[in-house]
Amino acid sequence: MEKENPGFELKVREITPCETKVTYNELTFAVMETIIRGSAKDDADEKAKISEFEAIKAFYEGNKTTKYGHVKSWFVQNYKEDYIAKYGNKNQKKAA
Repeated sequence: MEKENPGFELKVREITPCETKVTYNELTFAVMETIIRGSAKDDADEKAKISEFEAIKAFYEGNKTTKYGHVKSWFVQNYKEDYIAKYGNKNQKKAA
């Protein structure tokens, strides 16, 4: 490689971890649904929240690669406090 490309130099790039990134371990669609149901005030509220959750999942159904990411983003925006209250910090870790 060096003979064919004079001046070629291999550099090793160091990846710096993002200190502010938070991961939500074991956050599946089933866990999301459980937390949503637990945050409801009554049956009508639960039905409305689950209906919204199902609508978000259906909206991204055609894009299987990013479906989970979009639904998770929506969930964290709306139910982050409920998730932390139920699962605490044991499932919430700083990314390495």
